[in-house]
Order: sequence, then C-alpha cells, then structure tokens
Amino acid sequence: MTGEETAVLKEAGEKINSGDEERVVVGINLLVEAGLGEGLDLIVSCLDFPEKKVKIAAARAMGSLQFPRAVAILAAYIERENDPWVRATVAMALGATGDFRALPVLANLLQDENSRVRANSVEALGQIGDPACVNMLTPLLDDPNNRVKANVTMVLWQFGGLRMLSVLQRMLKTTENKWHRASAAYALGEIGGFQTMTTLLGSLSDRAPEVRRNVIS
Repeated sequence: MTGEETAVLKEAGEKINSGDEERVVVGINLLVEAGLGEGLDLIVSCLDFPEKKVKIAAARAMGSLQFPRAVAILAAYIERENDPWVRATVAMALGATGDFRALPVLANLLQDENSRVRANSVEALGQIGDPACVNMLTPLLDDPNNRVKANVTMVLWQFGGLRMLSVLQRMLKTTENKWHRASAAYALGEIGGFQTMTTLLGSLSDRAPEVRRNVIS
C-alpha cells in the first residue's frame, strides 16, 4: 500500500472502531472511495453492528468493492440476518459482485417471503447476466407483487424474451391494480424502443397519477 492508502485505512479503522453509527458509515465509505481491499475485515465486522444503517452500508461496500471472498461471506451472513431491508441490500450486493457463484444464493432468495428481497434478487440476477436465470425467473411472472413482476420482465427481456413486451403491455392496459400498471410503465420505459413508446403514449390518460408519472418519466 502507498502511504496515502495506509493513512486512509487507519482513519477508516478509527471511525469504524469508534462504534458511533454515523462515524462507522463514514469509515466504510472511506474504504469504498479508496477501493481498499485491505479494509475487508473492517467492513465484514460492520455486518454485525446492531444498527441497520451500518449493516446496509457494509453490504453495499462488499458488493461495490467486489472482494473475491464477498459472495461466500454474504451468503453465510444472509442465513443469520432476518431484517428484510438488510437482506434486500445483500441481494443487490451479490449482484454487484458480478460473481456467478452468487447464482444459487440469489435463486434461494427468489423464494423469500418479503417482496423487496425477491425484487432485488431478480434485479441482482440481471446484473450478473447469466442466461441460466431465465428458468429461475419465469415462474415469478405470476408473482403477486408488481415490482417483482416488472423486474422479472426486464431481466427476461435482456435474454431475448420478446414476449415480455406483450406481458408488460397487457399488465399496463388491463390490470386493475394501479401499482401493477405503474410498474409496467416503468419497465417498458427501461426497455425502450418504438413499440414501448407507442404503448406508453396510450396510457398518458391513465386514471392513476402514479401511472401517468411513470409513463411521462
């Protein structure tokens, strides 16, 4: 390490070891900004802090720094972590690693009882980008949660799923639940293209402001 990196590691360690929530988060961010792999043990220690904010910052850091051991550490950690917000963050962190070894962990999280965890796990699979996830995700087209379903269609679209357009178009035009329609509008916007534009324009007069807002966006 350079002298500057050593100084950053020392400062981050002091903040993390202080035990103060705000200072700990600052310490984690210092390690992320400096890209210091040598700070792995410090970040891992933060996963066991009682404060949710610290756990979330630590999980995000492990994903963004792409530590070689990140998947194994996060996979073991999520087995003992019950908070849905933290679990959802861990799912995204696993995706951010880009490591194919995260696939079986995310496959299990697709069955999580919390919809945020499921939705984030779908998005994480899209980040990793393995066509094998198609078989994992197809059953979730029937998920009752609008965000889960929209995320599934977007990821399947990445792998040539042309029929996903018709799924989203139908979801936007015929679903009674406004949140499902709003999610469909968001997903169509993410996919882009002339066909999606035509569909979105037809929903500019949707009765729900949440849907119209997503259409305009």
